[in-house]
Amino acid sequence: MTSNAAKNPRITCAAQVGESCPPYARKEILGQIAYRMETKVRLKGNQRNMTKLPILLVSGASGGLGQLVLQNLLDRYCIDPTRIIAVTRSPAKLSEFAARGIAVRAGDFDKSEGLVEAFSDADRLLLISTDADPLQSYLDDVDPMGDPNRRRVRRQAAEAAGVAHIIYTSAPNPEPPTVCFWKRDHFRTEQAIRESSMSWSMLRNWEYPDFHLAYSWAQAVASGHYLAGSGAGRCAFITRKDCAHAAAAALASDFSGKRVFNITGARTYCMDEVLALIAEINGREIEVTHVSPAEMRRRLTERGEDLAPVFTAFHEGMGLGKYDCVSFDFEALTGTTPGSLEDFLRANPVTEEQTNVVFRFADLNS
Repeated sequence: MTSNAAKNPRITCAAQVGESCPPYARKEILGQIAYRMETKVRLKGNQRNMTKLPILLVSGASGGLGQLVLQNLLDRYCIDPTRIIAVTRSPAKLSEFAARGIAVRAGDFDKSEGLVEAFSDADRLLLISTDADPLQSYLDDVDPMGDPNRRRVRRQAAEAAGVAHIIYTSAPNPEPPTVCFWKRDHFRTEQAIRESSMSWSMLRNWEYPDFHLAYSWAQAVASGHYLAGSGAGRCAFITRKDCAHAAAAALASDFSGKRVFNITGARTYCMDEVLALIAEINGREIEVTHVSPAEMRRRLTERGEDLAPVFTAFHEGMGLGKYDCVSFDFEALTGTTPGSLEDFLRANPVTEEQTNVVFRFADLNS
């Protein structure tokens, strides 16, 4: 006897998700079953009466966050791959996803021509923010509100292509004035989206511990010293993996309103607490030296640290309370709680190779 699961592959998928299956996933699974049943019958004349499920598009799809979003859509939310479009400047990097049935399209935000075509057919678009501009262009930008023309083309292309709902990966508290200079672009992009005819979701992702572990915290394990300019400021770190989960949930949902989501971790940490955890997990002592943001930047610059302006601005923002927030928006989107910073650090003990990593902006174009 043929089982119901064999007749309906999506039922097997639902069983794999189990009791923790988020509401959006359950809705998607039932929708897929209903869709297949309805397309088999109910012909009227020469036209087929069927339920149309939205086409989902992920831009910036070949990056670390983008590929995790695609994995979530396929494996966690069981989205039919024929309903997914991935837009990237590097289509070859997504060959595995193309092999699974996702439509991979070329699209470059620096080239307005072709973007409308790349976004065509999409109903819901995840616009992943990019860091395409050189650091110096931000440092030279004297307008405290940022360049009003930078990358507005993305919103215009999405609107022209007929996208109904746009989801943008933004940053915490981007409103001017902000010491975190890279957030000016996020503010301008948010404003451009708000001025459009589309409905929208702003996902303001808090800081990834992944980034800080790779380019700052691991080096502190090797040296035994860490320079902090954040004072007693706190941050609710959340992993890139969890941010991808939230983004996939927002894209797979049927939300069609206008809302800002603060995607944070479950608790906040000051830098003393973070480095104490890292020291304990890795069996090394780390001394934290607190200085002013200006002094922190001076010392890091003397060491030849390319990221001196970025680290300093982040620490200053922490000291001003810009990251001191715990939101339940992640749970509202996904039906689960985010992983803890401690669990992330224990799952990623620092290796000797990591302690020797030095970030250089030139590496971005290599």
